[in-house]
Amino acid sequence: MHINLKAFENIERSQGQDAAMYAAQCWIAEGRGEHGLESVYGLESVSAFESWEELEPPTARYVNTGETYSETIARMPDGTYELTTWGDVLETLEEQRAEEREETRCYECGSWYSNDDGPCHPGES
Repeated sequence: MHINLKAFENIERSQGQDAAMYAAQCWIAEGRGEHGLESVYGLESVSAFESWEELEPPTARYVNTGETYSETIARMPDGTYELTTWGDVLETLEEQRAEEREETRCYECGSWYSNDDGPCHPGES
């Protein structure tokens, strides 16, 4: 099934982001041979934040298709739409944060720590 991702940007410009994301949900459901939105699990957001208090852009919205690496449509922080997976989006956002803030995510607890300070758990590298 062919998709013109610019169409979602055009819908957003004329009708708003919610309308564009609804159109993305419908496109994915149709591609799965489903009638209605039962084959998708709503809209989600993903960001490279540490806690709800720290929630800040860049945040991406995507159609939840049930699996981390199943194909979906995501609205990226820059306002473009991509055919991707939410797992790939999260990895990209975390890489950008790590580079911009010179931080690393702890594999033990998920916290971010400064590269200057070193790991938050002994033995982690």
